[in-house]
Amino acid sequence: MTGKRRRRSAKDGGYFRAVRSTAGTSMLIALFGLVSGLFLARVLGASGRGTYAAIIAYTMTAATICEGGITAAICYFVAKNPSQGRDVVRTGALILFVIGVAVAAAGMIAAPWIATGDSDAVAAFRMAFMAQPVIFAGSCWVFALQATSLSSWNLVRLTQPAVYSILIVLVVLGQTLTVTLAVWCMTASIVIQAVLAAILGGRTLPGRGHVRRDVGVDLARYGSATTLSAIPHALASRLDVLLLAVLVEPAQLGRYTVANSIITVGIPLCSAFGLVAMPRLAASRSSESSPASRGSGVLRIAFVAMAASLLTGTVLVIAISAVAPFLLVALMGEQFRDSVDLLWLMAGGVALFGCNRAMHEILRGLGENLAVARCEFVDLVAKIALLAGLTPAMGVSGAAIASSLASGITFILLLRSVLVVLDTPLATVMVRFRQLISARRGQHMRKTATSTGRGSTV
Repeated sequence: MTGKRRRRSAKDGGYFRAVRSTAGTSMLIALFGLVSGLFLARVLGASGRGTYAAIIAYTMTAATICEGGITAAICYFVAKNPSQGRDVVRTGALILFVIGVAVAAAGMIAAPWIATGDSDAVAAFRMAFMAQPVIFAGSCWVFALQATSLSSWNLVRLTQPAVYSILIVLVVLGQTLTVTLAVWCMTASIVIQAVLAAILGGRTLPGRGHVRRDVGVDLARYGSATTLSAIPHALASRLDVLLLAVLVEPAQLGRYTVANSIITVGIPLCSAFGLVAMPRLAASRSSESSPASRGSGVLRIAFVAMAASLLTGTVLVIAISAVAPFLLVALMGEQFRDSVDLLWLMAGGVALFGCNRAMHEILRGLGENLAVARCEFVDLVAKIALLAGLTPAMGVSGAAIASSLASGITFILLLRSVLVVLDTPLATVMVRFRQLISARRGQHMRKTATSTGRGSTV
């Protein structure tokens, strides 16, 4: 009995160590994103920041939809079958490059219809789409590292926002920053990230690998199921920005973007629990894994990821909502005062959104992509209906309320799907949640007592 407890403690400790590393990296990434976003808003102004937000929203949405779930499939199959990892990466890279070329061509043609009447914005849009082939192909190694080396994966994830922030500062020091130059900096940082990922990935998965038809079929099958959830998720997560880009002035969109970037700063921390759980759950389904790593271990990992992400998101949102009014205007100026109200309207949904992201990864690690797709489709429909009903009358405030309500609906659906897959009733989850809180509190109290000497014996 004692040996079993020790083995469970070691597994949980390894999981939480990985989460702490991933969460720390995610928070640094979020910090870089927040600082660079606020810096861009300060330098470009509300109008320029809104234009840049529209460019990023359209290009990232196109990338998420069109990559066909191949990146998630690469992570899943590298974790499930490490011996075939290099073939998976080689095959996936070829598929992603071909898709990237098609996306680049379509985006360059569509740019004048997206940014009507603004030649500089059209040029920036085209520049962002031109880089898509390299960005697509380079992402294969990033996702392979998630399955093989979390430390290398975290380093690669941190590289892009760090390099981007440095490049932005260097541009501002040398000349006037424009939206076009900001897009150049973003593209360069992603390319550097891809090169580093390929170098580190070559060490964790040695050999050349081969393009294999059967591997391509497996990637396409898993990826297509992932795409069924990725498309509605990508549309739903950016639908507010996409809609506001054509309904309101760029200045209003800029204020909305700033509020969103601040209140969502803790999302990467919440997502870390799911990102670490996903390859572990995939490995538990592998024929290469031992029977001891299956069964109750799957339930434990899934439950800890859900509970911890929800608790973390709630605490962070409360803290950010409390301090934002005192700092936002002081840092950004009077033109962003309205962002405070928008931030509060988004807070409720954001507290649940981080847990939603974790549950996405849990279901994908268990191979239940279609369950994610069903939940995300309902989320998209609900968000469209809410945005259509609230945004025309309430503007950016209506969009903030619609996003929060849609996140709540998705949370309920995803939680139900996870419980069905794990064959676990909600009452059991509540009991384990209380046990988790008590265990973590007791561990913290023991550490405190030891550090102060009250827990020592003579």
